[in-house]
Amino acid sequence: MNVAPRTIIWSVITILVAVTAAWRVVRHPLAQPSESSFHDWLHANLAMSPSQHLALKPFEANYEKERARLRHEIQEAAALLATAIGTEGAKADSVEDALRRLQTAQGELQRATLRHFFLMKDHLDPAQAQKLVRWTHDNLLDGSAR
Repeated sequence: MNVAPRTIIWSVITILVAVTAAWRVVRHPLAQPSESSFHDWLHANLAMSPSQHLALKPFEANYEKERARLRHEIQEAAALLATAIGTEGAKADSVEDALRRLQTAQGELQRATLRHFFLMKDHLDPAQAQKLVRWTHDNLLDGSAR
């Protein structure tokens, strides 16, 4: 069977792009502020009371555990995707399976973050809650804290 050089070149380019994309998703999530920038912003802008900090402490600990677990799952799924792409090609079932696993873990992290956001919002006064909503809104639109 004679495979055209153009087909081979496009296959190699596709694999390189997919591996690079998988690596970037794990290392540099799009439009998501870092956890440290979020917590720095909270402390600088919401003027939370000691009782609010105390009320949120157990929720913060639970969220951190869940976030760490899901980040690990995302890293594993991205590594599987990169391996599948590199060894089996873009149309292999293992590529689709790894991509589905990666997307599922990313979605779970987003849902966990939103649950955490709404839980936090419930423990803030109306002015603080509005600032939190605005900050989150702005970050979802353009990825930079205001």
